Amino acid sequence: MKKLNQNGIRMTAIPNSDSDFNASNLAILHSELIPECKNTADYSKFVELYSKQIAETLNEADKNSLKEALNSISSADTSARPALVAAFEAAHPALFKRLYGDLMTFFYSTEEAQKRTRALADAAPREASAHFDPTLLDAVIANQSGKRRL
Repeated sequence: MKKLNQNGIRMTAIPNSDSDFNASNLAILHSELIPECKNTADYSKFVELYSKQIAETLNEADKNSLKEALNSISSADTSARPALVAAFEAAHPALFKRLYGDLMTFFYSTEEAQKRTRALADAAPREASAHFDPTLLDAVIANQSGKRRL
C-alpha cells in the first residue's frame, strides 16, 4: 500500500473499491484547503462516498483535470502543495469552487466543528445592543410584567 503524508504525518492510502479517484489524494487536497480537517471516522466515510459521487457526476474533462491535479498535489513536497492548489484553482475555478464548497459543507456540519464554533462564539465579547435598555428589563422583572396570572 502506498505511503502518503498528510499534514506532515505518515498515513497509509485509503483503499478505493470502485472510484475513479484515490480517496487518499482527495484527503491530501482537503487537508490543504482546511488544515483542521482530520482523518476521523466521519471524514473517512465522507471521502469514500464523495470520491464515488464526484466520479459519477463530473464530466470527462473535469475528471481528467482533477485526477491530474490530485496526483501532482499528493506527490509534491508539503511546502509546494499550496502553490499547486492555487494553480488548480486558477485553472479550474468552477470545479475548485464545487470541491471547496462540498468540503466546507461537510466540515462545518460535523458535530466537532459545531462545538468548536459555539465555544469560540461563547468566548467572544458581547457587543451592547443599541436597541436594548437594561432599565426596561429591570422594570419588567421587578413588576413581573408578562407573567400569567390566574
